[in-house]
Amino acid sequence: MTQFDASASAVGHLHQMRWALLELLRAGRRDKTVRVSLETYDDIALLDEVGDIGAAKQIKHHSAPATLTDGSEDLWKTLRVWLASPRLRDANGPKLFLLTTASITAGSAVDKLTRENWAPDEAAEMLTTLAVELSGKSTIAAREAWLEATPAERTALLKRVTIVSDAPAADKTDDLLKEELATGVRDEHMDLVLERLWGWWYQHALRILMATGVETVSADQLYRRLHEIRDDFRGDSLPLDLSLLDVGESVLESHLERPFVRQLEWIGVHSNNLRKAMVNYHRAYTQTAKWVMDGDLVEDDLRSFERELREEWEIQFENMCDRLADEEVLTERVKRRAGRELFNALYDTNLVRIRASFSEHFLTNGARHMLADKGELGWHPDFRERVAELLGVVA
Repeated sequence: MTQFDASASAVGHLHQMRWALLELLRAGRRDKTVRVSLETYDDIALLDEVGDIGAAKQIKHHSAPATLTDGSEDLWKTLRVWLASPRLRDANGPKLFLLTTASITAGSAVDKLTRENWAPDEAAEMLTTLAVELSGKSTIAAREAWLEATPAERTALLKRVTIVSDAPAADKTDDLLKEELATGVRDEHMDLVLERLWGWWYQHALRILMATGVETVSADQLYRRLHEIRDDFRGDSLPLDLSLLDVGESVLESHLERPFVRQLEWIGVHSNNLRKAMVNYHRAYTQTAKWVMDGDLVEDDLRSFERELREEWEIQFENMCDRLADEEVLTERVKRRAGRELFNALYDTNLVRIRASFSEHFLTNGARHMLADKGELGWHPDFRERVAELLGVVA
């Protein structure tokens, strides 16, 4: 670690952004009109549908064990933020929270602002005494702001303050979200649900942080998105693992000599179309393997799906062969063209589905390539003989 290391600060900002999602999820259980803002009124602020602030929260994260004392910068800088904001300083303003991963000492002023030992009048007196006695430069501006406020203002502020110590660290946010979602998401789907939810949230959080005015996200928006994600994991659906979307060039190169690729080359499939076929093959292979591993499918589901694909192909293949039987001169060019027409026709067909509600084309086409790779179907009229020669077996 260098003197310029900013990792702790980066973790703190990321933790604040992620914690906001948890706050909105929890608040939304009571009221879907609640909205959240970031870095506008406070680190995190919860607003009602007309823009009134219901709660403002400071989030303090420490990677190492720490203690929040009456003289801590975290405390005094937080008080300064609240005093500097007219909406937060107002005696009738919102509830104020300081959430910190640090611990506190029993009997201290900060201890008297916890739910368990709440005594804001005593805390105000202790902090006022300290504001005079402390000499640290890092808190001088905050202490001056505290002393400039009237005794009534100080007490009125602290009567709306709650300090939460020993708050969960940044690496615990996922666990807390999983607890919130546990009743509506199967264990084997939880990581994928969170992955999609975080992807959605990061986009919205960035929009909030980049906005020139007050930008928020409502609990209703969050819950609608969560329901959409959950719908993708309902009993008759199959969840897509988005991490399998990207297929690297090295993976595609490893497929170049596979039988299904050779079959496609026999009917003139090249360049981007060939690349797309390899992507579909790889996605279908890896996704079905994950579904079986996660319990979303059983082997019988796959066997039934493949049987229907073979039956669909067989009808079209026999029709092609019947048409070729009428050709007076059956050249390689004619066979090649017929095979390509068969491939194109089935490529656009998505009638056979592994589940009625699952209509992703990559699976249907990729599964056909998986069957072609085993020589169980093909496009070229002579594919059986050619595949047998390719695999070194007797046709």
